[in-house]
Amino acid sequence: IQLTVVRGPIVEEVHQEFNTWISQ
Repeated sequence: IQLTVVRGPIVEEVHQEFNTWISQ
């Protein structure tokens, strides 16, 4: 899986959701 690092409000929000999902 390749992750593209992009900065933006939407990307940050998705990143937070991803962290919450992966930490469970």
